[in-house]
Amino acid sequence: MTIPFVPTTVTICIVTYNNAHTLEKCLASLPTGVRLKIWDNASRDDTMATLKRLAPHAQVEGAGENLGFGAGHNRLLTTVTTPYVLLLNPDAQLRPNTLAVLVQALVDHPKALVVGPQHVGDDGAPHSSWKVDDTLYPEPANRAHIGLGPWPVGMISGACMLWRTEAIKALGGFDENIFLYFEDDDLCALARRAGGQVLWAPQAQLQHSVGASLPGMEGAYRRERAMAWSRLYVSRKHARLSRRPWGWQPWRWLLTYAKRWLLDTLKRDYRRQARWRGGLVGTWAFTQGCDSHF
Repeated sequence: MTIPFVPTTVTICIVTYNNAHTLEKCLASLPTGVRLKIWDNASRDDTMATLKRLAPHAQVEGAGENLGFGAGHNRLLTTVTTPYVLLLNPDAQLRPNTLAVLVQALVDHPKALVVGPQHVGDDGAPHSSWKVDDTLYPEPANRAHIGLGPWPVGMISGACMLWRTEAIKALGGFDENIFLYFEDDDLCALARRAGGQVLWAPQAQLQHSVGASLPGMEGAYRRERAMAWSRLYVSRKHARLSRRPWGWQPWRWLLTYAKRWLLDTLKRDYRRQARWRGGLVGTWAFTQGCDSHF
């Protein structure tokens, strides 16, 4: 049964870090009437000034250091009292009616704890935004899927997740050992282990400017560094590997990153070279027992 969407039943939580350049479009896409909470991870740009100008109604908190994506959301979740909470990236934009469609999906599927939309890029092309069971690798985007569903999947992207508030709190929120990336895989796996469903609703769409939060060569390096560490941590934590049977083995990743780094060095593709260098550093740090904040 379709119910009218009531904005006051949803709190939107956003974690920012140097996102002044993406916030205007993100905030403009939010429906009116929803509660907005923002955690800033010690941004060094004009993020705070932008928030004061564009979202004076928002509850803005922060710390003197970058705590990471999951830890920032956990701080916000402690004061959420609405039945639903939307975790949203600052480089993403909700399409019209997306939030209403996501809420309706949870209403129609009582066993579902969380639901996510179909992602599209700035050019309108679909992006991978869900994963099958027991894998850390996304399914290829498929235009034929758009307009169908919702249906249960293994994991959904953390760039936009609508949770039942009581469910995510009962799961303990995000694992704060993970600084960035794959914390969404981890939490979805915990939701399924607890007997809940993870839904993907392609009728709802999100425009996601992938990589906009960490641009340039330095951003490519930092993204892959964090991704390499987190991939191994989550694989080991859940001991349920991808369809690639060697997905958890650090030495395999070291060889893969080294090969990619060498090839792109020879091609003088310095952005990709920086990315693979980050992967090498992240993988090596994991093997040495370093935490994700190295």
